[in-house]
Amino acid sequence: MTNKPMRFRNACSERGLRLFKQALKTRNISYKYLIASYIVLTALPICQNSTAAEAAHHKVDVCVYGGTASGVMAALAADKEGASVILVEPSRWLGGMTGGGINHLDWGKGNTVGGSAYKILMEGVKEQPRAHGGHAVHGIGNREYRERFKKAVEDRGIKVIYSHRVGKVQVGDTTVDSPTRKEPIAMNESIAESDEARVIQSITLDYAPVDETGCPIPEPEKRNAITVSAKVFIDCSYEGDVLGMSGVSYTWGRESREHYGESLAGVRPSLWVHDIDPYIEPGNSKSGLVPFIQERRVGPLGSADTLSMGYCFRHEFDMSGKGIPIPEPTNYDPAEFEVYRRAIRDGVDIFSNRHMRTTLNKFTVHKKAPFVGGAQSNRNLMGSTVYGCNESYPNGDWEARSKIWKFHQEFLINSIHFAKTDPSAPKSMKERAMKTSFRKGVFDETGGWPHQLYVRQARRMVSSYVVTQKDLEGKTDPPHTVGLAAYGVDDWPYAVVVEDGKVALQGGAFSIVYLDNGKYNGSYKIPYEAIVPRKGECDNLVVPVCVSASHIAFTSLRMEPVWMVLGESAGVAAAMAADADIPVQDVPYDRLRQKLDALEQKLERVQESIHDQQKSDRSVRWRSQKDWDSEKKGWEWLFPHIDTNSDGTISVEEYRGFQKFKTEQEDWEKTLRGKKKQASTGRLNRDTPNIVLIFSDDLGIEALNAYGGHDVRTPHIDKLAEDGMVFTHCFANPACSPSRAEIMTGTYPRFTGIKHVLAKWSDDTYLDPKQFNSFANQLKKVGYATAIAGKWNVSWLERNDTVKAFGFDEHCLWQMFDRNGNKRSRYYEPHFRIDGKVEEDAIAERFGPDVLADFMIDFMKRNKDGPFLIYYPALLAHTPYIRVPGSSEISRLPDSEQKNGPECFPEMVEYLDKNVGRLVNAVDDLGISNNTIILFCADNGTHGPVTSVWGENRTRIKGGKMTMTDRGSRVPLIVRWPGTVESGTQCDDLVELADFLPTFLEIASAPEPMQRVHGQSFLPQLRGEDAPSKEWVHVEYKNERHIRTKDWIYTDKGTLTKVNKLGHPENDPEEQNDQTAVRDEMRKIFASIDEA
Repeated sequence: MTNKPMRFRNACSERGLRLFKQALKTRNISYKYLIASYIVLTALPICQNSTAAEAAHHKVDVCVYGGTASGVMAALAADKEGASVILVEPSRWLGGMTGGGINHLDWGKGNTVGGSAYKILMEGVKEQPRAHGGHAVHGIGNREYRERFKKAVEDRGIKVIYSHRVGKVQVGDTTVDSPTRKEPIAMNESIAESDEARVIQSITLDYAPVDETGCPIPEPEKRNAITVSAKVFIDCSYEGDVLGMSGVSYTWGRESREHYGESLAGVRPSLWVHDIDPYIEPGNSKSGLVPFIQERRVGPLGSADTLSMGYCFRHEFDMSGKGIPIPEPTNYDPAEFEVYRRAIRDGVDIFSNRHMRTTLNKFTVHKKAPFVGGAQSNRNLMGSTVYGCNESYPNGDWEARSKIWKFHQEFLINSIHFAKTDPSAPKSMKERAMKTSFRKGVFDETGGWPHQLYVRQARRMVSSYVVTQKDLEGKTDPPHTVGLAAYGVDDWPYAVVVEDGKVALQGGAFSIVYLDNGKYNGSYKIPYEAIVPRKGECDNLVVPVCVSASHIAFTSLRMEPVWMVLGESAGVAAAMAADADIPVQDVPYDRLRQKLDALEQKLERVQESIHDQQKSDRSVRWRSQKDWDSEKKGWEWLFPHIDTNSDGTISVEEYRGFQKFKTEQEDWEKTLRGKKKQASTGRLNRDTPNIVLIFSDDLGIEALNAYGGHDVRTPHIDKLAEDGMVFTHCFANPACSPSRAEIMTGTYPRFTGIKHVLAKWSDDTYLDPKQFNSFANQLKKVGYATAIAGKWNVSWLERNDTVKAFGFDEHCLWQMFDRNGNKRSRYYEPHFRIDGKVEEDAIAERFGPDVLADFMIDFMKRNKDGPFLIYYPALLAHTPYIRVPGSSEISRLPDSEQKNGPECFPEMVEYLDKNVGRLVNAVDDLGISNNTIILFCADNGTHGPVTSVWGENRTRIKGGKMTMTDRGSRVPLIVRWPGTVESGTQCDDLVELADFLPTFLEIASAPEPMQRVHGQSFLPQLRGEDAPSKEWVHVEYKNERHIRTKDWIYTDKGTLTKVNKLGHPENDPEEQNDQTAVRDEMRKIFASIDEA
């Protein structure tokens, strides 16, 4: 080792003027652009950043190559240990995918992320339900993470060299300017050991700024621009380019099963084999293949190849069409999309997502309606990439890689153009394409394009310890832990090929599949030996991203938080090696562990307690055939084979025995299908989903983030929208009681008799169960368990207790008055009726909405075998305005004594969101997500004193409750139904509260009620079918009512008004003689409603 250099000090040199002059010489761009660039550059702390103009030689203790999230953590850790540090990032941004497209913090089931990584990721993240089925958390946002990483580095004074990438690596006396391998490591290939210490002396950087879309350029603008010498190098790039030129052993692609003795390794069965003719001339294999189908021979199952799982961009889209426009294509060729055209023409489903989730060999298909190609990740032929196009990326040069980046960008542009213009594209696909734009405020400086291609895997180091499937199975206990991983095996398809004359999607079925049978909650150790080379191959290189792992193991550990943890560990170890002038392999682990423990790293696996294991071994996994069928679509026939004692249940022990049988029998499915087995005693599932209807109080769309609102944080409702469908034109009546009667009965207020708000004890109005059935009545007739919790307000319960008569088995309800006509509290010191009995003392110290949430969760747990209906007419966010639990100014007084104002509204909505999250989490935790439909709606618009900030222009919108305006009646409707409702979708069709009852009855195949129903089922919209849209809705309050279409509002008094845009003043009525045809049509609608 060379002598330790003096600690590097940043030296500020000339500022932006020199950079501006250099840009004039080297770049063919506009003067206007350069002026803007000069202004930006002069505002930057140039002493923190190097450009092409600084042909310099820097000497530091630690050089971190790759400003990924892992690279940032490595640089920060090394700097805190007292080392001088340079961080090199080829783009203009720090964070890599964390900030460049991924806002999910994927770290699996266990709580395995600690240290500074946890703090930098989780600061500002509120309590929320986990995403991806409980395996991930939503972060604070891509832009916010980029800014956070940049500030963290700047605050430490760490020098960052942007826009430069490695061109040469000086290893001893040898200059290396290309990868040291041409092929992946073969199974029996011997790796020569060396007694001589090999050391990287320096890396030479080429100036290669990314283009205006953030894409790497194929050739650098200046070679040999900067040299960096360091005592230790840390390669934190996704590509492993320093690794690739260092002489250290590395590989890429898929190893064979035999290579490391992994049953899941190598070529896997095709995920889809679509009945689509792949040949240019159908049936003629000699005519060549249509575009996107690859001419490649896939090896036998379990064999090795050079393929990597598919890459993509993780876009942030705005489906309102008001974002940054997707560019128009410059090289669109309709012939390229022939395979999609044939699929659509022949009715082949190339849109639905198929994968194994959590459990091996359990395939799930999430049905999806036709969507815009390239607009979302998908394990099918139509997705965000053409699988297989990235084969040359891992070990390729930047000319090849740049083409792959550009292909992904052009594929999005061209596929959207295909969806917009091709005659074969379905209507729903065209409509979605027309609305697709990039979300503003995330990647604006690149025109909406994410800054990082999602390189899921590239090179992988091969060191003295290779993490393999055995680690994931919990069969190893390696020493010297420097990080934990806890995500399931998660890969993506590898190629699109021909199989038996059809189009096949090769491999890619694993979607968060855990292999340790719950022993360690999926967590496993990554040892220090997996992030440093074999001793003698290179003594001063640490590799925390392209770690030493098999392909199968890498599909699990490849998560950003894991790489951040390993980056921090690498930074500490590198600083220790530099300080002691020792090879990185000789860093004493006991001292390293002390430092990592001091950083609060989590380095011990998450293990169930003995009590939990015994409980798990005794417990029943599936309590009935019905329970099994709800989770195991397509595998219903298996239940009696696994239920070995024929008691109608499957125990954990029986299921483990079945899993063991599968691993031992190659043709297990064929074997079992050939055996006759009597049906289990469990009942067959009718496939009727549970229904959870959340009906919030006084909440217009302008208050919610999912609809463009600002200033109120609702992560759970936002997540519900992300995972489901958002209806943009749902309408209620503008006041409480009329809406509650309508949603329960499907009948308009003038017919139910509930046209006003029940607010006085002297009011004897009530909804009569002898004249009307509710949705609960009808669902009970087909076997549903039913419950209601919240606000009733269609009768006074002390006078007309009609809850059970309307079909609710259980209830927990607040009513405004007690039996003496005294007003009672709903929030603090609540007065509730629970299953007919008044409860006060037992809940006096509790917050009313929490009592309701506990009641519903308990009901779900007791009825999880389903089907069940939960109707939650929430108390929040109705007045009185209160400070909610957790507020610094909380006042636990009864409702009548609360003296707060509308400034409390945001926190009331946020508390509502918290309880929405509790209900959704309960559904997910019970394992009934795929068989439960969750709907979020509201009874009317926001209360008048509340002013919300909405839209891009931050328009101030005053609440419109009890007014016959859109502000009073336009309400949110968000629906999540995994496997049926396509996530992240939007429906602009008109919907009203009367539509809920017919929708529920159609879902459950329940009988019609006794009364006339005015509503229309929106189940076709939920399924993504091309169904006719409702042409109008009916809104009524007291003696006023109107018909609203997409364009017009017509009252029963004959007033016609053009619909105003949300946030704009209400329009003036049309002249009486204008729009005769519209008026005639509206009168006919009123007549059809009023006829007997």
